[in-house]
Amino acid sequence: MSDVKRCVQCGLLKEEDAFRKYTYSLENDTKGRYRICKSCEAINTAYRRAKQYMVDHPLDMFRTKPGIPAYDVYYKMKCITEKTEQLYNTLEARGLRIPTVNLPKQEDSLDNIESLLAFYKEDPITTVMPTEEVPDELLRWLNMDKQEWKDNNLSPEYLQETIYESLKAKYRPQTGVNKETFMPIYDDTYKAVLNQILRRFDDYEEECSLNDDNQN
Repeated sequence: MSDVKRCVQCGLLKEEDAFRKYTYSLENDTKGRYRICKSCEAINTAYRRAKQYMVDHPLDMFRTKPGIPAYDVYYKMKCITEKTEQLYNTLEARGLRIPTVNLPKQEDSLDNIESLLAFYKEDPITTVMPTEEVPDELLRWLNMDKQEWKDNNLSPEYLQETIYESLKAKYRPQTGVNKETFMPIYDDTYKAVLNQILRRFDDYEEECSLNDDNQN
């Protein structure tokens, strides 16, 4: 059986082949796989293309010509945009990752969006802002210069899977389980800060993988 890993965007466990490969360091031949699965990459690309189409083709262009193909395409793009934003809000409320920069190019799929919305059909979870002083350890990772990570040869996977997971275990411990949905309940005192740290780690991964793409 092949290895499995959890997608940081949809939160689902999938076989390793469901994630694209990338090379973090050509000098050290350090390889890894994206933490976002191919299906989520397809959703992100569909959203990016739909948003761009709506910018390039304002609805006013079609109001006098209903029924033409471009008019139908506009509403398809509008549906993809609205559904994807609904999905992003649902995923982000659960502490999962949503895209921020340079989305990879993959085929789009509205079916993937619908299935994930159905999977996460519970009420959204609100983010609780810290009610007390943020610990120095969290501030250090939140404000550390990314160049320091590069100078110390810290890979994105190490930051995401070792550093972040240890911080999450320490500062966002599980406090129980929802009896209706069986979803874990966490102490969300520092959830917002942890999300910002993870976002920095994710952006760092994007920068490293983009540099790799440009070198190949």
